[in-house]
Amino acid sequence: MSLLLHVHKPWFDAIAHGYKKYEYRRVTPYWTKRIVDKPYAKIVFQNGYGARFPTMDVEYLGYDIHANEAGEPHYRLKLGAVSNLVNYSLCQVEGEPGACVDLNRCLDARRPRDCMRFCEHRNAWVPRAL
Repeated sequence: MSLLLHVHKPWFDAIAHGYKKYEYRRVTPYWTKRIVDKPYAKIVFQNGYGARFPTMDVEYLGYDIHANEAGEPHYRLKLGAVSNLVNYSLCQVEGEPGACVDLNRCLDARRPRDCMRFCEHRNAWVPRAL
């Protein structure tokens, strides 16, 4: 059994490259119905809608409830190993610094540019240097 989640490209890139280890969803009846007491083995992330868009399987390690700075509760989905990348390729660049920002604290999915930058060499979004 798997959970399908659609994410914007910066977050897809961050998960695929191993920078982001948690995915957040607000505690609402919609997400409660889809997350609580579900025996998922994996999360399928997709960047866009349809068969031609990038997709990956990520091991699902459970969830907990985490409050943001305003005290709003979120489901924090714990992500494991990435597998089965489709329509996407990973490109490593020699000498590029690793993650300088804790992306796992970025709860606002609408503002990825606050903690990500586009890397021309990788053709992907990577953590923004401090």
